[in-house]
Amino acid sequence: MSVADLEQLTPGTAAYYVARCAPVHQRAAVTVWLLWFAQLDQLTDRVKDPGVVRLKLDWWQAEIERLPNAQHPLTTRLAPYVQSAWQREQMRQAVVSMEQRILQRTPTDLDDLLAQCQQQGGSRAILLADNAAPTLQQRAAELGRYHALVERIRHLQRDWQQHYLSLPSDFLRQYGVDPADLIADKKQLSVALDALLALYAQPIMRVLPELRRESRLHQPLRQTVQAMHLVRHMRQCGYLYTTTPWQLTPWRNLWCAWRMR
Repeated sequence: MSVADLEQLTPGTAAYYVARCAPVHQRAAVTVWLLWFAQLDQLTDRVKDPGVVRLKLDWWQAEIERLPNAQHPLTTRLAPYVQSAWQREQMRQAVVSMEQRILQRTPTDLDDLLAQCQQQGGSRAILLADNAAPTLQQRAAELGRYHALVERIRHLQRDWQQHYLSLPSDFLRQYGVDPADLIADKKQLSVALDALLALYAQPIMRVLPELRRESRLHQPLRQTVQAMHLVRHMRQCGYLYTTTPWQLTPWRNLWCAWRMR
């Protein structure tokens, strides 16, 4: 992997330091996976027309099927690392998650939210872990689902201002939060988000020392630890920002990726 490959990940970001802290023999694969994920995220940010969405999704699904004879430069660079059917399936799930985000489909309940976070974050974490063992994939999926939930909360206010609610309405109402006016009762919103995050964090926290000892899970674990520190920052400020979405400083992203604590 060249320095230019790594620098395509924005220096100072969470993904940049996940790649930088990966073992040398894994760094090239981790970097290209992260670049591919970023490509999908850019598409969801730019494409809004449903007809274009369907064309893009169909093209990306076909691109996965074309492996190892892909057309897109990033998919071509991924080809050497995609050797199994389970990897293709997780790539398909990652692409399907784009549709949920682009079409701004609000999850109907907590089970639907879990399914969306599995597609969005679980699939990516499994690909980063790069192991077919069911137990490892299950742990990776838990890490990825938490990361995906944090990303939703990180952009909750921005999405809500764009008339998209990325969390289940009924769940928020249970905590006295009006989905039509999230900022009406900031205290209750914080209580609701703390409870929701706890549902995803508890399975991870129970086995966190074990996860740190499992080197095959270190790449998705780095992302999750970064997300946990971001949650601490968001919680201190009531989860609602004023101008720009939450993010950690470059130093904090590096520290979390390196120490995984």
